[in-house]
Amino acid sequence: MALTFSNGSVPSADFVHDELTVREGKGKKERKIPLMPELKRALQRYLTEREQQENIVDVETMFLARNGTSLNPSSIRKLVRKYYTTDIEQGS
Repeated sequence: MALTFSNGSVPSADFVHDELTVREGKGKKERKIPLMPELKRALQRYLTEREQQENIVDVETMFLARNGTSLNPSSIRKLVRKYYTTDIEQGS
């Protein structure tokens, strides 16, 4: 899933129905992806922190580097692992 995010714009997160809508994924088709509870919590935490970032250059990009530009796929995997692992350890 992280690679899909790296190729497209910020997906629409529907936390009520527990799904993401990715508009520019594989085959340029719109896709709905179910949000598992752990991913939902991690994504909510990340988005809260992302909103506090002041120097956003690539506003349509989901995962941003400290300088406000898009991250490469390897960095995205590390970021997802960080937030996911932290939530599991905290039992959130």
